[in-house]
Amino acid sequence: MNIKDLIITLMFALGITLLFQYLFFNKAEDRSVVAERVRVMPKTDVYRSLDFEIDFWDKEFKIDPVITKVDTNFAQYSFSSEGAALIKADFKHDASGKTILLPGIKSNGREDRSFILAFNKKTPYYFELVSHQDLDGVSKIEYKAQFDGGYLTKVFTIYQDKPQVDLQILFDPSTVLAEPYRLRLVYDIPSILHAATPEETQILQMREDPLFGVIDIYGKVVKKSVVELLDRYWEDPVNFGGLDQYLVSTTIDNKSNFAQRGYYNLYSDRLLRAYLESPEIKDRTEWNLSFYLGPKQASAFELVDSNLDQLLDFGLLAPLSKIFLRVLNFFYGFVGNFGWAIVLLTLLIKLLTLPLSWAFEKNTKKMQEVSRKTEYLQQKYKHDKEAFTRARAELMQKQGISSFGGCLVPFILQMVVFFAFRNILMNSVELYMSPFLWINNLVAADPFCILPLLFATCMFIKMSAGNTDPRKKINALAGSVFTGAVFAYFSAGLVLYLFVSTLLDMVQTRLYSKYGKA
Repeated sequence: MNIKDLIITLMFALGITLLFQYLFFNKAEDRSVVAERVRVMPKTDVYRSLDFEIDFWDKEFKIDPVITKVDTNFAQYSFSSEGAALIKADFKHDASGKTILLPGIKSNGREDRSFILAFNKKTPYYFELVSHQDLDGVSKIEYKAQFDGGYLTKVFTIYQDKPQVDLQILFDPSTVLAEPYRLRLVYDIPSILHAATPEETQILQMREDPLFGVIDIYGKVVKKSVVELLDRYWEDPVNFGGLDQYLVSTTIDNKSNFAQRGYYNLYSDRLLRAYLESPEIKDRTEWNLSFYLGPKQASAFELVDSNLDQLLDFGLLAPLSKIFLRVLNFFYGFVGNFGWAIVLLTLLIKLLTLPLSWAFEKNTKKMQEVSRKTEYLQQKYKHDKEAFTRARAELMQKQGISSFGGCLVPFILQMVVFFAFRNILMNSVELYMSPFLWINNLVAADPFCILPLLFATCMFIKMSAGNTDPRKKINALAGSVFTGAVFAYFSAGLVLYLFVSTLLDMVQTRLYSKYGKA
């Protein structure tokens, strides 16, 4: 490789590295300045201070709480007549054929309930369960309570075959109100850390991703970090809620104009709460709201609101990552295990890229021959650098190879596939808690470091093959050990892909040596 080709290759490699560093490892979600309908509190009127307090109206008589449970294809819900609210939600997750429950919402107190409807005055807490009906594909739960001036009715509609919950609110004054009311709907952002087991907590704490808010900005659903959420509000939000690594809770419309503004409150290190605030009302008013409450999963989003697909963290390579995920799910349907599905997908990728890889092997063989002849030319023209440069250029032209293209194209292809795979394994709920052989969770690191060791071993064999220089073998060993140590902290699914991919590269090189034509 001459100096020009070397410089160009290094510049491209550096550029690609910086680009991927920016796109995939930068934690700031808002990478561009977008004009938003957002205000920073406090001001007056609509710009008033944010209201987090709930003052419950306790009448002398109390109604014993009634817990209503609803089981759907996506979750198990528990509603309570106290607050007419959701007090528990466990989300169903298929972990390689075994259904497990991901704890997402859990009540710990009077105010710590999802879908509490708070007033700017005394708020009713004790509701009467009017009815609970299991109809064709839906469950309806109706609650009713009295407040100082009228009646409040809440009707939940829970769907069996999609992760959607509807809420109908009826504010019905029985007299002419002297002062207007303002209502706030309060709901928790689901987090698996709610009542997580020690093993799950340890796995989740390895992740650097915090909770995020979900906000629509001119038709685009975006994520915002907790730092960007606090002490501010958004006017007339359509999509408003939040998500953790695997679960989402957000409104999917504001057609009834309930939400004049929305804001957030962080009530522990990793737990977030959303507030939707209505305009002032004095007359009988009815609102209908719809929520997506379920996994951060493309197939589930399609059942409710395809716009939520923008919440998938697939970055610039989203089209390729989505294709990989679809194929991965296809293979999973056959083998019933995501580990073996990763092996099959890796094999498929290698088969599809075989022509390019075969050309690279051919180019590598020629480069090895050129390298040997170049050493001869260096000795022949050691006192005439210009003659050596001309002789080497003639040699390269005669062999018909491009060291630049031969090195760069495979490198870019490997990086693109690697990061597309990484996006899937780091952000897809499908692989969470999926076992493979000795591994309990493909999303977490290999607990015994077996896959990183196998990957490092394959790397060493591949890098040292054909080298008789002891120094080069030592360098190959050092590089392999370093690579294995780094990837020991990566998800086992990603290291599995790298190990199988490297193993197939070795097989391909062996086959080319036996059957290929230089």
